[in-house]
Amino acid sequence: MEKLLNIGMIGLDTSHVTAFARLLNDPGQQHHVPGGRVTAAFPGGSPDFAMSWSRLPGFKKELVDAYGVNIVESPEQAAEQSDAVLLLSVDGRVHLEQLRRIAPLRRP
Repeated sequence: MEKLLNIGMIGLDTSHVTAFARLLNDPGQQHHVPGGRVTAAFPGGSPDFAMSWSRLPGFKKELVDAYGVNIVESPEQAAEQSDAVLLLSVDGRVHLEQLRRIAPLRRP
């Protein structure tokens, strides 16, 4: 049996987080992608962007309740607990800062 790839997420303010979690974590999903599982996530969010802060609580709750994802306190923690990271923040202005924070951890 191959080792399961632990996948982290940074930025839980887009519907992509629940779509990816469903495909990766739910073996009953029609288009399930085996071999990886979303296991850790950092919410992120942009307080000055309504599309970010208004949707974040619902997506975060679904990740925890439906897929058992562990919510962590920083992007670094999400990367440290993962073999690979998905940077998904809906607000592109925060991508570079988030990448700079996790780049030293060398996770794809």
